[in-house]
Amino acid sequence: MLFSKPYMDNWIVMVVPEGNPQRIYSEVDLKGKNIGVKAGTTSEFYIDNTEGIKNIIKEFRTYESDEKTFTALENGEIDVVLCDVIVGRFEMVKHSNNFEILPKTIGEITEYGIGFRKNDVELRDKIQEAFDSMVKDGTAKQISEKWFQANIIKHGR
Repeated sequence: MLFSKPYMDNWIVMVVPEGNPQRIYSEVDLKGKNIGVKAGTTSEFYIDNTEGIKNIIKEFRTYESDEKTFTALENGEIDVVLCDVIVGRFEMVKHSNNFEILPKTIGEITEYGIGFRKNDVELRDKIQEAFDSMVKDGTAKQISEKWFQANIIKHGR
């Protein structure tokens, strides 16, 4: 595959109800808590492959969609959602900011880029040029702030 320049960093965050009633601040505070994730995500992989974490939590639930995961948090069925920061920010907007993203990052930071077929160099270059122009004129920042309440564009900060 051929990739664009990375346009965004990604990491796993903990999302809690507004006010953080369960007082969750780090992974240590997950002890005895109900955790929810969307099935098939990096968050599920993290829980499944982090030694000892399943031993401290009360219950680990997977959901078939982000919407169902965040609805479960909103309804008090779970105490915390683990998800990619982009998903957490988007869901906060959809749910009228009834959630908080905790500042503690979980796992490693990864980069997002646009993937192309290996021989589509010209297409990649045209899209990269258009994106770079959007960053330069502030359009990418405006779109990011509208949908995610922050400028998450990597080379636009």
